[in-house]
Amino acid sequence: MTQLELVDVVTLHSYGDGTIAWGSAPARHAANLQDYGSLIYHVDDSTLFAVATTEKIDGRSDPHARRLREDRRRNTIPKTDLEDGWGLTPADAEDQRVAVYAADAVIALRRVEALDTVDVPEDVLEAASTA
Repeated sequence: MTQLELVDVVTLHSYGDGTIAWGSAPARHAANLQDYGSLIYHVDDSTLFAVATTEKIDGRSDPHARRLREDRRRNTIPKTDLEDGWGLTPADAEDQRVAVYAADAVIALRRVEALDTVDVPEDVLEAASTA
């Protein structure tokens, strides 16, 4: 079994045409996306997996596939996979935080529910200031 390491936490963006996009330089490098033409998404429980392929295919020939953009800065998620995996519409996806895991030719995306702020107890701050 392949194990993927956490490489980034990103924010999803939704565009007026219903496109949902994410971008991550660390994931791009860890998955070696520069060597591939498309991502094919698969839903497993609440994880979206994106498997890279050298073929340049898109949503017209495979509803789960998206071509990798030439600039490699933004990747899109098929609307059906977003809905099936996370129960989100494109509008709901805006500003959602996602943990990105990656290894060669494979990326996993998981929603991050509690990555807002961390309360630091006063005694911890006091201990740090006296150290």
